[in-house]
Amino acid sequence: VQENTVVAGHTHLPLDRRSGKWHLLNPGSVGVPLDGQFTASYMLLDGDERGWRPTFRRVAFDYEPLFREFERLGFIEECGIIGQLIVEVFRTARPQFGFLRWRELNYSNQPLNQALLAEYFDKCQWWEYSNIAYHVNL
Repeated sequence: VQENTVVAGHTHLPLDRRSGKWHLLNPGSVGVPLDGQFTASYMLLDGDERGWRPTFRRVAFDYEPLFREFERLGFIEECGIIGQLIVEVFRTARPQFGFLRWRELNYSNQPLNQALLAEYFDKCQWWEYSNIAYHVNL
């Protein structure tokens, strides 16, 4: 990338970091925070001849309508284990797909099932099988 400032997304984590010649910025996530903060995150940018300066903002919002909609739609029943993991992402504001890595390492020959998910939630913490970048706000 030739530009000095790069604004990116995907990680769902607010970021203001310098790496070599680059100023890396990420506003976080409006709808799916993965940093343990139950808020929508966004970023305002101000710029001048010295470059871009981010101002990060957080806005609380009520998740209950989302959970009611998941329930009304039968989301977990329709989507199975993956649907349950998605609901858990919203319930915890943390990545939960470490379950798939755990299963691959411990039970690769077994299909996804409720017993495996229950064992994972019982024996593991979300951060044990997640990328270290998500180990924020612990």
